[in-house]
Amino acid sequence: MPDITNKTDLDALTLLGKPAQAGKTLETFPNHHPGRDYRVTLITKEFTCLCPMTGQPDFARLSVTYIPDQLIVESKSLKLYLASFRNEGAFHEHVTNAILDDLVKTLAPRWCQVTAEFAVRGGIAITVDAEHGKILPAVHQPAPAPAPQREPPRTAYERKRPDEASYKQSPARYSTDGRRNAEGDKGRMERKEFRPEKRWPSKEGTPPEREPRRSERKTTKALGETRTWRKRT
Repeated sequence: MPDITNKTDLDALTLLGKPAQAGKTLETFPNHHPGRDYRVTLITKEFTCLCPMTGQPDFARLSVTYIPDQLIVESKSLKLYLASFRNEGAFHEHVTNAILDDLVKTLAPRWCQVTAEFAVRGGIAITVDAEHGKILPAVHQPAPAPAPQREPPRTAYERKRPDEASYKQSPARYSTDGRRNAEGDKGRMERKEFRPEKRWPSKEGTPPEREPRRSERKTTKALGETRTWRKRT
C-alpha cells in the first residue's frame, strides 16, 4: 500500500508547525488525485476587515470552495492570509474578489468560488459570491430530487370500493367491479360479520306506507273544532 503523504509534499511548506505571523503568503502541496474532480471547502467565521471610509470593523463568514488541479492550498497559510486583512480597509465586493484572484493565481484550480456573508451593518447585510471557471452541474449543482406525485382525489364511488390490499386478502368477497357478491356475503354471515339487509314482503320491493311522525302531523285544527282531553288512568 503506497504512503498517503510523500516526503516531497512538505518541501514547499514553511509555516506549518512553526510560529508565524499574518501575511500574504499562500503555500500549497501537490494533489495526488488530479484525474478526479472533487471539491475542497474551507470555512471561517472570523474574517475581519475595515471599512475604507470610517475604519470600523466588518465581520463576515467566509467560505472557499474549489476543485483542485495540481495543487492544494495549505490551511494554516490560508488562515494567516485571511488574518492579514484585519487592519486593511476594503469594500466587501473588492476584498472578496481580491481573495479569489490570489487563490486562482496560486492554485490554478479548475473551479473556485469565494463566498463572503458580511454581518448586518446599517440595517443591511451583504453577501458576495465570486466565482472562477466552469464547473460540471453534477459537481456544483446536483440534480434536484423529483417532486412526489400526488394521487388525484378519489370520488365517492371509488371511496366505497375496496382497496387492493383488502381485495387480495379476501377476493371471494368482491366481484370484478368491486362489489360484494353473494358468496362473500354468505361466508360473512357464517362468521357473524354480516347483517343482511331487511327485505320487505311486497312484490315491488318497496316498504309499506308508514304512519306520519309526530313532527309531520298537522298541528292546526279546523275552525270550530274543539278538543277534549282525557286524563290517563
